[in-house]
Amino acid sequence: MKELKARRELWPIWTACIVLPAALYTISASMVRVWISNETFTHGFLIMPIALWLVWLNRSQQISKVGPDFRALLFLVPVVGLWIISEAVGVAAVAQLSLVALIGLSVWLFAGSSVAKTHAFPLAYLFFMVPLGQALIPPMMEFTADFTVSAIIASGIPIYREGLTFSLPSGNWSVVEECSGVRYLIASAALGTIYAHLTYRSLWKRALFILAALTVPILANGLRAYGIVMLGHFSGMRLAAGVDHLLYGWIFFGVVIFLMFWVGGLWADTTQDHGSQISPVQKNASREPTTQVNNANIVNAVAGISIFAFVLLLISLSLTSRGEANYEGLSKPAAPQIAEYTKSQGAAKSWRPEFHNPDWQFQQSYVVKSSKVTLSVAWYVAQRDGAEAVSSLNRLTNPYTGQWKLTTDDWFKSSDGIFKENELRLEAQRLLVWSRYRVGPYYESNPYLAKAWQAMATLHGRHDAAMLVLATPIDTDRATAQARLDDFWLSAIAPVNLALDSALEANAQ
Repeated sequence: MKELKARRELWPIWTACIVLPAALYTISASMVRVWISNETFTHGFLIMPIALWLVWLNRSQQISKVGPDFRALLFLVPVVGLWIISEAVGVAAVAQLSLVALIGLSVWLFAGSSVAKTHAFPLAYLFFMVPLGQALIPPMMEFTADFTVSAIIASGIPIYREGLTFSLPSGNWSVVEECSGVRYLIASAALGTIYAHLTYRSLWKRALFILAALTVPILANGLRAYGIVMLGHFSGMRLAAGVDHLLYGWIFFGVVIFLMFWVGGLWADTTQDHGSQISPVQKNASREPTTQVNNANIVNAVAGISIFAFVLLLISLSLTSRGEANYEGLSKPAAPQIAEYTKSQGAAKSWRPEFHNPDWQFQQSYVVKSSKVTLSVAWYVAQRDGAEAVSSLNRLTNPYTGQWKLTTDDWFKSSDGIFKENELRLEAQRLLVWSRYRVGPYYESNPYLAKAWQAMATLHGRHDAAMLVLATPIDTDRATAQARLDDFWLSAIAPVNLALDSALEANAQ
């Protein structure tokens, strides 16, 4: 009977974890798309099952009361407001974080603080579903390059470094996105957190192990990169110089995680330790003569969560209804006419940026004084789920399957403002790439500020945006390529604005 009652007490948790994400399908679908398309976040498929399993492990704990707790509204109302704003503007990460927060807050509101406290960790663990961490790639690439070069110098081997590329007497190496170690870090954080929760009862032990799970992969990735370079160097570039070094990396990461868990297990709390530490919820429950749980409370909690999810679904549908409109018949911008430049056939050795579902896409190479500049534009007449200018799905190259590899990540102040500056490499060919966003009438290179401009433009009824990319070969030095792009953009900005604004005016009529 006690086991049956415990299972009934879990119903609000199971309902919140399953019904809410299903109801807010637009946000859930955006997360799933990232899990599928980006290997860094494939672990997202496992987070929900793990959280539900943790809830099941807690089934034997007594719950003192199941019932509404309206104190949760102090947090739930602003989170709902944040979700509505982020969904309307199209800030996917904030909307996804809000969704996960709403799961826990809905449990607190409809099932009560006792249920929420008992299952606080599984509810918090759901935040690992949100695909965050891409912003760590550039600094971790830089750290990996610094660590590797320093270790090689300490080994007494001569080395020449230029940005994220360095040369040894045996060959050339580049730190690309796969080498950043972000995948290892995020995977280690998710694994380390669940391991710490299950292995320790002391908060300081848990905190120390999670800290180790965040720092060890970063240092281990530096050692991995150094080891791969040394393996290639001493084997005459026969080993670890191709795709196989990614396999070596995952094997090395697996060994590191195993050792970290093995060392952490030496300080694991024993079964007696677990039993000696009674949670505050259990202490409060022990003072109650009887538990205040009945079927009516359970049914009310489940019904409340379901109704709440349905209301949010209706709001979500109204906010995203413009995404279901047909944009096929709209006027598209005309190709920009840049009089000072001659059109050239073909781009740089099959390179082109990856744009996700643009309403109009343009790419053209131009030649002046034997130099080539490629202009790429992706225009979105309205920002909507799966079709946004400011999106992680729009990228210069695929970090895992693309031939071109991103080797530098920086900013450059041109004559017309700041551009995001990157370098791409394919064998001996190098491309200098500038990118920025056009949100309404404004240009912005920082994606976070671009989202802020997008929010302002949305309030004024303007939903169009574009991503622009300029690329040119680095034939001699970077400064020459930068000057070439700067001159080109000063000539191209007026034709580009004219093409986009004319299409917008035509569609408004």
